[in-house]
Amino acid sequence: IVRRTPGSTDGQSYQIVAGERRWRACKMLGMAEIPAIIRDENEQAEKADLASIIENIQRVELNAVELADAYSKILKIYNFTQEELAKKLGVSRVSVANTLRLQKLPESIKEYVIQGKITEGHARALLTLESENDITALAAEIIAQGLNVREVESKVREKIQGPAAVVAAPKSNDPAPTAQPKETAPKSAETLALEEELRSAF
Repeated sequence: IVRRTPGSTDGQSYQIVAGERRWRACKMLGMAEIPAIIRDENEQAEKADLASIIENIQRVELNAVELADAYSKILKIYNFTQEELAKKLGVSRVSVANTLRLQKLPESIKEYVIQGKITEGHARALLTLESENDITALAAEIIAQGLNVREVESKVREKIQGPAAVVAAPKSNDPAPTAQPKETAPKSAETLALEEELRSAF
């Protein structure tokens, strides 16, 4: 999905609104032309144009990373807040914010999402880590071991807070542990004799 660049004199300059990664892939394959949906923009038609762009974004099967790129471009082009974009899309602001966060991923991890090697849920869990090396290493574990999202979240907590963070807390309906009597060391003969003398004295 593209639109003509505002202020373009020849009318042949375009901005990509959605599908930039697909365009790059086609370019790498040496394709001279690719099909695209052109959306014109002017003050009178801006609202209708935006509605068409959003409709196409929702209709085209964009992966999570492409969707994040599309959201980011719409925010910049139309100077929207995340709340305003969420209302246009009919989703929550949190949903928009979570999708946009995927842009912070290293490029290699974005490619894993695009290729379907990891899910959007995996990617969100990885974003909790600050180190790119940690993110990349855990992503490799996800692919190699087939980890699900909960397992990844557990590993992330362990990485941040230490092994104690993943110890399961007892359930509320579990019986409280009973105290076990401590075993005392056997008394020596001297101690027994002293106790007997004290009893005799009193």
